[in-house]
This record gives sequence, structure tokens and C-alpha cells, in this order.
Amino acid sequence: MSILGKFFNKLTANQSANGPNATRLVLYAIIVGGLVVIALISLLLASYWNGVGSCGSKILPESKFSCYTYYAVANNNVSICGQLSGNSAYECMAAVAMNHSEILACESINSSAIESACISNISIASMNASACMILQEPYKSQCSYAIAKKENFDNLSICAETANSSYNEICNSLYYYKKAENTRNFSYCNNLPGIPNYTILSMMNSSILGLENSEYTYFNLTPYGDCYASIAYMTQNSSLCERLTGIDRYVCYKRFASKTNNLTNASNLCSSVPSYAKADCLYSLKINESVSTKNASLCLTINSSEFAYTCIFDIVGKYGNTTYCNYIPNSTIRASCYLSLANVT
Repeated sequence: MSILGKFFNKLTANQSANGPNATRLVLYAIIVGGLVVIALISLLLASYWNGVGSCGSKILPESKFSCYTYYAVANNNVSICGQLSGNSAYECMAAVAMNHSEILACESINSSAIESACISNISIASMNASACMILQEPYKSQCSYAIAKKENFDNLSICAETANSSYNEICNSLYYYKKAENTRNFSYCNNLPGIPNYTILSMMNSSILGLENSEYTYFNLTPYGDCYASIAYMTQNSSLCERLTGIDRYVCYKRFASKTNNLTNASNLCSSVPSYAKADCLYSLKINESVSTKNASLCLTINSSEFAYTCIFDIVGKYGNTTYCNYIPNSTIRASCYLSLANVT
């Protein structure tokens, strides 16, 4: 019984003993009690309408959705989402479930796409690969792959759970590539694709030729060859390059050549590369040698004016000395060279 109720009972029990004064007191108490109740109801209504109750007055659907979702999440009360309809209600329910990491709450969502997104987000955030198994494809593979990626592809068992062939190949390739680098064991490279794959190469952060990622496919580099080239250079074992063919062999040898200042020895390395890549290899060697020795005259022995001038610009840029610009016979390009340090073209 409430405090007011007990008070009224006591007044009624004493009414006959105290006469008319007691009756008036009861009436006053009833009035005061009523006013208190009205005040409490008003306070609760004001709180409601200033909070979730105000959401109904929103005109734009986006504003109404945001409002109800905010209060549903803040109060961990999925029933508030019932004020919305269709996918908006399901997205609101997903927001509550994800905020509190409740996968079971996701399963009550009557939309396969939103339910899957809800479960995936919680699984990935908590790094729980086993929870991904609840999902159907393609969501299951996307979920497993996302976790594998967050773990830096260190867990082969998660890759195995990635059924989608594209995700599975990327996941496995990056696992074995990192394994090869960490152990410096080239045998792991044998698990990588021997055909060009731009996605895998770009994720391997290959920079052997100093090319943009978009050029990997054009040059037909393969993840298999890139892996061998990395291990060959890490272990300073150029004989590993002999295991490769075509452009893979070229970039493998070039990794050694680009770090070699002995031009005669480096040129011998270029002799092993495919004919279509030999000129590029030799030009790169001469540029590296010219810059490291500040020998601008060597730049002019390059049988390509574009590469020769690039070579001189590189010397000027590295050492901040425009006197090397005098080696450029073309007056227009020479003037551009003088202005290069001031970033004026």
C-alpha cells in the first residue's frame, strides 16, 4: 500500500473520533494527493515527450529513424524500434544488438541481409570467426576473410573457413607470403599463384620495379615470382632468381642490380633478363650508379634522352646542386632543370 493510501486509511479511522474537522482534513488530503499524482504524471509525460516521445514529431523519415534508434540503443530497449516499420525497424534492432554485442538479438531480425550484417559486424568486432559459421554465403566468407585480414593473415585455419574461391586464394596467398618472409624460406612461395594477380600483388606491397600497382598486370608479374624475389634479396641469394622465368626473373635480378654500385657486375645481371626488359634494366642501373657517384656524364651514355635527363634531374634533386644541369644539351630542358629546385616548371 502507498504512503498516501496508508495516510488516508488512518484519517478515515480517526474521522468519527474527531468530527467535522477530520472530514475537512480528509478532503484536503484527497485534493493534495490528487495534485501530487497529477504532478508526477506531468513530469513523466514531459520526460517522455522530451525524449523518445519527441521522435514521433520528426517530419523527415531519416530524422525519425535516427531519433528512435538513438533512444533504443541508449536504453538497450529494442521495443522502441517497434515505432518504426520495415527495414528501418530492422536496422534499429541491429543497432541495438551490435551496440551490446548480442548475436542472438540479430537472429530475431526478419531480414536476411540486415541479420547477416548484424552478425558479421559483431563477429568481426569481437574477432570471433566461429560466429561467422552461422551465416550463409557470401556473408560467411566475407566475415571470415575480414577477421583473417584483421589478424594480418596469420591464421591459416580462418582462411580454410573462407569458402569463396577469390577470398580463399587471397587469404592463403598472403598467409604463405608472410610465412616465407618471416622464416626466409622460399619453399612457402610455391603456394602462391604463378599467374598475374593484381589484387594479391598489391596487397603484398610489391615495389620491386618501383611501379604503380596498376602496372603489375601489364608487366605480368606473379605473386609466386614476387615472393621468390623477396626471399632471394632478403637472403642475398641471387641463384633463386634462376628458378623463375620471364618478367619474374627480371624483377628478381633487378632487385640485386638496383642495390649494386658495381656497374659491370650489375650489367651482367641484366644479361639474364628477357630481351624486352633489358633496356629498362640497364637504364635503371646507370641511373643508380650515376646518382650514387654524382657522375652526370654517365647519365649521357644512356641511349634514351628521356632517361638521361631524368638521371641528371635525380642528381640535382638529391644533392641540391643545379650545376649538374649544365650537362643537359637541350636549352629548354636545361632551363627547367635550373628551376627544378624551386619547384617551378
